Amino acid sequence: MADNTEILYVSSDNLITVEGVKNAILDTYIEDATVKLMVCGEDEVMNIDAEAATDAGGGTVGIPITGHGVAVGKYVRIDGTEHYNEEYVAEAATTADLLVITATYEAETFTGEEKLYPSVSGTASVALSFVSSSNGDYRGVYPYTAKLIAEKEYFAIIAIVSGSNKVLIISTWKAHHKT
Repeated sequence: MADNTEILYVSSDNLITVEGVKNAILDTYIEDATVKLMVCGEDEVMNIDAEAATDAGGGTVGIPITGHGVAVGKYVRIDGTEHYNEEYVAEAATTADLLVITATYEAETFTGEEKLYPSVSGTASVALSFVSSSNGDYRGVYPYTAKLIAEKEYFAIIAIVSGSNKVLIISTWKAHHKT
């Protein structure tokens, strides 16, 4: 699945709309996807250290990120890895320099270019639902706009899954407050 969605709209009632989720190869709108949105501050994105993932035991994996500052129980998105591109919660064994996540351990040595995106709200992604009779529009309420600072740059991380196909869109977005 390829996707050509580029529009993210947030109304004054915190309603988020992702418009035109479309399979660019087949040129058809997608009506049955799972669409989720996470917001991350642009200045909070971190690179994963150029070290190996570790088997932390009990179905958990250690991701080396010096001084990450992610508190236990907070949600993050990892991207750019070979095996760990997903959304996770920071588990109890997390330390200042090691993010521990629940995942099946797969040996991987990171290059230092992989990214960690901490959720602004600290919570899981918001699910967006398909708008019936639309051209691939998905909507949901993002209840955490009070945590957004006007004119600050954020990343809107939109994960789209349709069948076994996955697309991750990470686009810059600036928060505005209505006056």
